[in-house]
Amino acid sequence: MYWTEQQNIILCREVGFENPYVYKKGSPKRSEAWKKIVDVLNKCDYPQFNVDHRAIWYHINVLVNKYKKKIRVEERASGISPNEPSELDDLIQKIIALEESSPTDTCGRDKADKGKAEDARMKAMERLSQRKKRALEGAEEGENKPKRTRGKTGDAMEFLKERAQSCAEIRKGT
Repeated sequence: MYWTEQQNIILCREVGFENPYVYKKGSPKRSEAWKKIVDVLNKCDYPQFNVDHRAIWYHINVLVNKYKKKIRVEERASGISPNEPSELDDLIQKIIALEESSPTDTCGRDKADKGKAEDARMKAMERLSQRKKRALEGAEEGENKPKRTRGKTGDAMEFLKERAQSCAEIRKGT
């Protein structure tokens, strides 16, 4: 579909009004929010829309990426004064702000996963001497318990003899 400037403005207004970014990414509620936006847009008489929720989600991402690229180019350019932001630019800025303020529950999990991955990489790259040194430090701190040594078989044999004698005494007594 070819998107006109007016269609982009209406789309951005509706996304700003409905705010699907309130819900967690990939959740059914967020999908429902996008579908509500589609229903409203498809009911419009002028300009005509014929879209589904994936199309508007993708187009919003395209608009946001174009806007970010435009801003980067303007910041890098020296000696020019950027034009006044249009209504579409203001709406896209609002959408970016909504998206950045959306809840993310994976942040803490990602940091923990990154830490574990870094530890695994470091352990894989260390030398044998470093590995032994780390094992000794861990044993001093109480992380790793020293290996248990097996008892001598003589101790087990003595125990079995004593048990056999006590069982024999019990049998004689009855």
